Amino acid sequence: MARGYSYNPSEAAAGIFAALFGITALVHMVQMIPKKAWVMSILILATLMEVLGYVTRLIASTKETGSTRTPRIISETMLVIAPAFLAAQNYMVVGRLISFVGGDLAVIPDRWITKVFVTADIVCIITQGLGAAVLTSSDSKSRIELARGILLAGLVIQIITFGVFLITTVLFDVRAQRSKGQSVVQPFRRLFIAIYLAGALITIRSIFRAAEFGSLKFDGIQQTGYLITHEWPFYFFDSVPIFISTAVFNIIYPSNYIPLRKGVTMDNRHELVTREVTV
Repeated sequence: MARGYSYNPSEAAAGIFAALFGITALVHMVQMIPKKAWVMSILILATLMEVLGYVTRLIASTKETGSTRTPRIISETMLVIAPAFLAAQNYMVVGRLISFVGGDLAVIPDRWITKVFVTADIVCIITQGLGAAVLTSSDSKSRIELARGILLAGLVIQIITFGVFLITTVLFDVRAQRSKGQSVVQPFRRLFIAIYLAGALITIRSIFRAAEFGSLKFDGIQQTGYLITHEWPFYFFDSVPIFISTAVFNIIYPSNYIPLRKGVTMDNRHELVTREVTV
């Protein structure tokens, strides 16, 4: 058993997901660079963090003796905070979509959408990153419990923030259909579906992580609890949902639907849009 884990971690699973996230990151780069769609750069950062997380998990998994602390700290920290960056990408895409279609239709002013949610996301990243690093590097029960509390706080903030964000997006979608008409909103339907799918999967993952760390118990200083001592829930409720959340934007690429520059609206465009929205 690799040190630091409460089970025998699968080297194959870590390697597979490192490769999968590496592929989706490469595809995102190929999609972004020719179009200069820099608004999507956060998504690439999130996928590269996932790659690093699984590569270091693979390294830690192969070590039966010797110190695995450094790769475990890097792995757990990357895998905990990467989805927060993915959430930030969703905030930026929806913020630009709202500004483009009609900022007056949003329940939160469009100029504040990205600022409010990304600020909350930064808090999530800091608390989750700190909690994950301390949790992985600590040997004492008191420090582990403190780290768990910090990490849980970050996850709860993320769940609430993302829930409010999804409600805001749905309300805008409904209002836009009523105000602009189906014919105007329909070209963006696939992007809305991708956002809803990614949002639901990120939320499921965050709830799982909160349940995982919330159910953490101790037998002496040994961590116990089903979700901590079994590996399959991690891959099923974290790895798979987050991979789909990144890959869906390879298939439905947001920059095919939203303007590449800020300030462009449907009613008053600051650039000639020569490309058609892909449906």
